[in-house]
Amino acid sequence: MRKLITVITVVMMVSLAFSFAFAGAEKETIKTEEPTMSSEALDIPRCKALAVDPFGQPSVNYTEVKLTADEIKALEKKAKSGTPYTAVLAWHMLQSQFNSLQALGAQDTLKKYGFKILSVSEADWKPEIHIQNLQTSIEMKPDLIISVPVAEKAEVEAHKKIGEAGIKLVTIDLYPYGLKYPDEIQGFVTTTERGNGYTAGKYMGEYLGGKGKVAVMKLSFYHYCTEERVIGFKQAMKELYPNIEVVAEVEFSTREEARRVADALFAKYKDLDGIFPIYDVPGLEAVGAARDAGRTPKDFIITTTDLNEAGAMELVNDGFFKEISASDPYIMGETAAILGMKAVLGKPGQPFVSVQGFAFTKENVVEGYKVLNRQKASAEMEEAAKKWQ
Repeated sequence: MRKLITVITVVMMVSLAFSFAFAGAEKETIKTEEPTMSSEALDIPRCKALAVDPFGQPSVNYTEVKLTADEIKALEKKAKSGTPYTAVLAWHMLQSQFNSLQALGAQDTLKKYGFKILSVSEADWKPEIHIQNLQTSIEMKPDLIISVPVAEKAEVEAHKKIGEAGIKLVTIDLYPYGLKYPDEIQGFVTTTERGNGYTAGKYMGEYLGGKGKVAVMKLSFYHYCTEERVIGFKQAMKELYPNIEVVAEVEFSTREEARRVADALFAKYKDLDGIFPIYDVPGLEAVGAARDAGRTPKDFIITTTDLNEAGAMELVNDGFFKEISASDPYIMGETAAILGMKAVLGKPGQPFVSVQGFAFTKENVVEGYKVLNRQKASAEMEEAAKKWQ
């Protein structure tokens, strides 16, 4: 009974925590455009190539995961046979540009090699809906399911049923605990989360001149991706800036709580020099708290992760955001699809693959925004960027 209550609590907290970031978003496919170039060609500093899976194992860089000529030939033969391989995409949510691009990368890649996409579902950041979507996916009897879980621990049994049904499984961003590679899961793809946090810490220290007091804003429950960012940020402080003190690690689970804990930080630490929020949405709440506390972008620094329009605007306008660590979501989806296709062919893939992030600053964020988000920058963003060209 106690274990059941714990699982229910985790499910509710995860659902609540992430639904706030996208409240009111339209549930429609976000329009994208062809990128002006591959993100690999971006002349932008990379985040530290540091990624560790939930079991402490290092990642393989996505550039090392490719289909062989024989695998491509086998996929083409199957596609022409009249009974193509089939796949289902079961996403946690699709209301954000980042997650839509992950799904688009997976779909485009699977279709390129002849897969038939049976379904693309999303769960509105609710674990119970995602679990039901997975059950429906299993009933379709596809060859492959690519899943983005909402909650690692609460969804273990639902993901185990995929392997039991003889279906191959690849996940993105979260790894359902207890699944065994390669029997129950054939691949896990994420960004260099620890490296992204480390890079945010590196830039924080540079802007502070190697000394000062900073705080961390993190989730109030375990969540692999964001926890890795915190680990990386603190590692950078320890290794690079021994004279910067992390005076507080505050927790939140909703957008409103993020604002309250940020306000509390300024009330308690009058001499605080910077904050590392684990992604851009709570980061923007920290921006509001900083303004209300009478701080300015000249005397207070925020570095964070994830590149969306509001954060890009804060960056390019030389606001409180000074650096954003972010990866290419389309490439993440593409990589998951390649791992999945290898698995369907019975070929060995990689248990953990990461996509290296970029360090975006006011000087390069507009170019990066257009390439990573496959979307034109607004006229306002383009105009603001002229100051740094």
